Amino acid sequence: MQRVTVQQARKDMSRLLDAVVGGDLVIITRRNKPVANLSAITNNNHEETVQFSDRTAFRKHLPTAKTSSVQLIRKMRDEE
Repeated sequence: MQRVTVQQARKDMSRLLDAVVGGDLVIITRRNKPVANLSAITNNNHEETVQFSDRTAFRKHLPTAKTSSVQLIRKMRDEE
């Protein structure tokens, strides 16, 4: 197990990831207090992709906007 500061983790992330893949556990600390742990993913289910249904029919039923989004955003920004 390794303990590293946030600054060290930022600097050496590639090395830390290699250590994690090799089976090591990395504890990230801030002001000497543990705030996160870096560990390997144990299952390979993270490769699943999310498929969203086709929304073409839904979009056809939406009314056409009378004002463009650019104009709405500018109006909102100017009101602040």
